[in-house]
Amino acid sequence: MKDFEEYLFYFITPALLLLYIFASGKANADNEITITQSGPDFQVWAEQIGYDHSTTITADGDNTFIMLSQQDASQTAIIDIDGDNNITLIEQKEGDHQLELDILNDDNMASVSQENAGDHTATITLDGTYGTFLNLTQDSTTNQSYSLSQNCLNPAGCSISVTQQ
Repeated sequence: MKDFEEYLFYFITPALLLLYIFASGKANADNEITITQSGPDFQVWAEQIGYDHSTTITADGDNTFIMLSQQDASQTAIIDIDGDNNITLIEQKEGDHQLELDILNDDNMASVSQENAGDHTATITLDGTYGTFLNLTQDSTTNQSYSLSQNCLNPAGCSISVTQQ
């Protein structure tokens, strides 16, 4: 009986371990969220329904709130926040959408909605002495692309609203 137990321990166990390691690679249905955060009062709410979603969040600042919803297939969001008192709301559903959002200052509110069957891309940078209220809606069956580099210097703040249909 001891020989059989040794056989199990020395041969079968490593074989099963190797099988597990190589068989547990990334599947097409995997979703990923990576968060790197520093600063107090960081809140994130994220939902990924479907497959092949990827989200990377880097936040360095106080009072950061992020709400993210990715649905259907192949949504990508890269969010980098370096500032205090920022609110970010993101919704991606249906087509294959990509968002790169870089916030470099305080007191911003960014709402981005990418919907419908078109493959939409948005690259946004918010910066300046004062905060910006941004509302971007990409809702079309045709591909839409949007790029913004905002430097708000208005003491009353700045406001941008864009709809692509």
